[in-house]
Amino acid sequence: MDRKTAKKNCHNLLQYYFNSSTDRPELNGDCKPFMNLVQAVWEDVCSSDYADPDITLFIIKNRILKLKTVPSDISSFYYSLVNLVKTSFEQNKGEHFLIIPLHGSRLNKQITFGNKMFYLIPAEGNEKTLFSNLSNMMSIEYEKCADMFEHTKNSRSPDFFKHNLLLIRIEDQTTHVKSKAITIAIRTIYLMHTLYWTLNTTEDALFTLTKHSSDGLKENHHVLIMSDDEWRCGHENAWNGVPKCQIDLQFLEEKENQTIFSHLFTELILNLGDELTHRFVNSLVLLNRGFQFELKNDNDLATLLYVTSAEALLTEEKNEKRLRFAAILSKLICIEGKTRSEIANILGSVYYKRNDFVHAGKSPFYEYRKDEEDDLAFTRIAISKLILKYNEIDTLLSTQSEGSRSKRWDSYVDQLFKALIFG
Repeated sequence: MDRKTAKKNCHNLLQYYFNSSTDRPELNGDCKPFMNLVQAVWEDVCSSDYADPDITLFIIKNRILKLKTVPSDISSFYYSLVNLVKTSFEQNKGEHFLIIPLHGSRLNKQITFGNKMFYLIPAEGNEKTLFSNLSNMMSIEYEKCADMFEHTKNSRSPDFFKHNLLLIRIEDQTTHVKSKAITIAIRTIYLMHTLYWTLNTTEDALFTLTKHSSDGLKENHHVLIMSDDEWRCGHENAWNGVPKCQIDLQFLEEKENQTIFSHLFTELILNLGDELTHRFVNSLVLLNRGFQFELKNDNDLATLLYVTSAEALLTEEKNEKRLRFAAILSKLICIEGKTRSEIANILGSVYYKRNDFVHAGKSPFYEYRKDEEDDLAFTRIAISKLILKYNEIDTLLSTQSEGSRSKRWDSYVDQLFKALIFG
């Protein structure tokens, strides 16, 4: 909205408010002049750090209610409103800690990284010791923590503190943290899985055999939000449960892996992002949903979701989908021990299985191999590597000069395909 229109909206509201023939009108969502002013201010402040529409509306309403007469300088009054709202964003932000159980994970020691933004905390047999450690990490009084932790066990998830835990430090508006807590938790576990499939080199045979067995602990449905300000604390609930995290977290001891995780967490989970970011996030979600079916030996839906995950990035609105899927993906990634031709052949075979299921109802069969992944798991790893390409997205898009990042990505992928076909 241009400045002239914004100031006009401010003028109209003030005239309407002070010149009403009856009592002063209510400043709410039904008051069009008021909402026009709120929209104008919001457009001027929405790009600020910690911007929040509810705070914007509250501050504007409160400021108008304090006026006795129409301000003599409407322009100055409008800009003072904008500055007041921005200041309120900064004043109302707070430090929050999301505590997320990582059910099924293996963790031998605490891992802290990202400038103390992320804490991976091993399960502790002595609850008092665990509570004390968490209190120290968050710099919140032990009594406050213990009360909230006991409340979590008694009213939410009784086995919450029997799991390894992930603690994430987030500074933001409390309304934002509470509305996004479950999404952050689920997608962070998805990101951990995706990085593990791509970067991990430490898993031993014993953990491979035991990680999918039952541990007798109840499924967790909650994320705990902690803060030194008690009013900011609370729980958020996922009706379908927070996904298990059945991986060995030792790979996150490596500094390089920590850097990759921190960057992708910020870009794909914490920030709002653009259309291209949303496409990569969509692929991340589809891939991990497919993995849930793979765990249940439902190869039909696992195959369908894995292929769809890659198609969302490589073949949108394109023909030759199988050829593009196999050729482009095998060009973009490397898998140790496999040539590009071998990768393409496996991916092409999986796409045929996807087609047979979608168009003929034939369930895919994947031959068991003793010393390496079957073709379904191989495809999952290949797509994981594709999603991790977001870590170098700026370099990949540097050869494309026009359009949004999403369109530049499509152009980049299209050029790869044409080079492979035509040389």
